[in-house]
Amino acid sequence: MRSREDRSDHEPTADALRRAFAGLLSRDVPLANVGGSAIPSVEVANVASDGSSLDLVLTFRVGERYCCSQLGCHLDLRSPEAWAKIRGRMDANGLTTVSLPTVRRVHTAVEPGALFDPGGLRSGPLSSPGQFAEDGPFFPAIGP
Repeated sequence: MRSREDRSDHEPTADALRRAFAGLLSRDVPLANVGGSAIPSVEVANVASDGSSLDLVLTFRVGERYCCSQLGCHLDLRSPEAWAKIRGRMDANGLTTVSLPTVRRVHTAVEPGALFDPGGLRSGPLSSPGQFAEDGPFFPAIGP
């Protein structure tokens, strides 16, 4: 039987998974050059003990400027390329022995007052009244 210390070296952590997904979102931000973070915050929830499944929570914050709130724009979990990038981010966060997780649900929360600039509007960003959406499940897919 392995000791608790041995298990902790091999079990995935919610924080390492959060860093992996957040690192994916922090790349290629379309509005980074016009101000605002343009990166929704990422949290993981309901992580299976072996890391095989989880829920994601994306939050678009009040006063921050984004291109849109569409899941496919920020985190396209239907794309094999996205899963390959997730694998790379997991490896970079010490999760080399952990399989790609099934994302059971993605909860997208847009806070009232989050700013959106779809298509690079010339008249300034639109302020959101707020909304909540869910999507999923998403199963790991790696292309040929």
